[in-house]
Amino acid sequence: MSFRTVVVVLAGGASIAAGTFLATRAAYSQEGARPSGGAMPSEEEIWKMLAERGAPVDEHRKLAALAGTWDAEIDCSGCGDPGGAAAKPSKGTWTSESLLGGRLLLSRYEGDLAGRPYQGVELRGYDKEKQRHWAIWCDSMSTGGLRSLGERAADGAVALRSEEYDCMGMTCVLDLTKKSPDADHQSLEMVCRSPGAPDQTMKIRYTRRK
Repeated sequence: MSFRTVVVVLAGGASIAAGTFLATRAAYSQEGARPSGGAMPSEEEIWKMLAERGAPVDEHRKLAALAGTWDAEIDCSGCGDPGGAAAKPSKGTWTSESLLGGRLLLSRYEGDLAGRPYQGVELRGYDKEKQRHWAIWCDSMSTGGLRSLGERAADGAVALRSEEYDCMGMTCVLDLTKKSPDADHQSLEMVCRSPGAPDQTMKIRYTRRK
């Protein structure tokens, strides 16, 4: 990364931060935005409020605990013709790292899918104000990004849904269930549903590499 690129990136990040501060100050300056008789918050108080707003919570700590290197095994027997190439087991490496003080989890997959080279990147987070999990997935089989939203169920699983999955021009509803039964194991169950077609399923098992 060149010095100029670093400067541009830092400048962009600083602009966003400054914009957030200015927007917050503008919101508090509007009539009725402050308690009756309340004074306009100082610059220091606004920055304190923003810091509290962005502070990680327990859901972020659960995501951060998934950082590490995992061996992944993909069962795609529910994808298409059970007797076809897609039924072959696939293996790869899933590497996750915690970012921004535990606020985000960035994961990369390197391996194969149905015997073909395959790469993917996932960014996961938790919006504590909206109380929902979110994920963005990109891979080497497309040029777009798949966004999904969901919540953590009572059993600890995180259920995500995307209604924008596009497979060969057909829009599908994609349900993803992520489970972490213990510190060394994870799983992902995917169900893809589209009108007039049988459900497509895929399961992935992850084992933490020692």
